[in-house]
Amino acid sequence: LKRPFTDVMLGLLKKEMGDEEAMVFAINIFVSVRRYAAEPDFLAYLLLMLGRISDSVVRDNRALCGEILRIFGAHFDAGDGSTRITKQKFFYGLREVLPHKEKEHCQDLVTYFPPGGPNVLINYEWLLQDDLYVISPIVYALRLQHLEESLSLCDKMDKAVHSSR
Repeated sequence: LKRPFTDVMLGLLKKEMGDEEAMVFAINIFVSVRRYAAEPDFLAYLLLMLGRISDSVVRDNRALCGEILRIFGAHFDAGDGSTRITKQKFFYGLREVLPHKEKEHCQDLVTYFPPGGPNVLINYEWLLQDDLYVISPIVYALRLQHLEESLSLCDKMDKAVHSSR
């Protein structure tokens, strides 16, 4: 990362307020974000503030399930507007849409699926709905995994850059 988000934020706040007020305001934001970091949006903001991920990762994380839903809509379109498929199709659809996801992460997602066998019909639109107030367990797991994978990639890239110097 070229410049940590917190430095940028402090610089902008100092222009609007005094140095001390800006610092207090930034600390309050940091504490609030850290308090709610169990939720994917706030965890992404916390990682951004700590300089561990970039703002593009935050945007990608927020748009992840909407993009998967769009792809599923095109891929599983039955022509009747139905968004119901079997759990097995849903699982293999996720594997197809996210081909680089580790097998263990894909298996972890199965625990968040609705109960029943592989031929049970599910509504993928409901499962992938990224609602601010009622987050789907599958959306929650996908977004946390995305942050974990992105953080791992950022750390690997950071090590590669620093070891080449």
